[in-house]
Amino acid sequence: MASDMCRVAARTNATATLKKFVPHCCSVIEHLTSVEGVGEEEEVDDQLLWNLQILSELLEHMLWPLTKIYPMEWRSVLVDFGTPPTEHLFIRDWRKPGDLFNLNI
Repeated sequence: MASDMCRVAARTNATATLKKFVPHCCSVIEHLTSVEGVGEEEEVDDQLLWNLQILSELLEHMLWPLTKIYPMEWRSVLVDFGTPPTEHLFIRDWRKPGDLFNLNI
């Protein structure tokens, strides 16, 4: 449920989501982990786990798109799509392999 909530918030308004959740989660995590002896406890506090999960999910959904590269145009030839048919017939380019060393991406 937390994952879905973070994903929807991150996709809807990433800036507002970061401004709202990250400072809150970080302050709660910092407060709960600043207590002496928390590292030796066998059971972790539920509030700490919840905030760690929320922060983890937010960062995952915010940073994941930054690792992907999407081409702006899907074409294998270097002729502009705005070229009129009198100058270039695109039907002749079907099944024509593109130049891998000159993709202009």
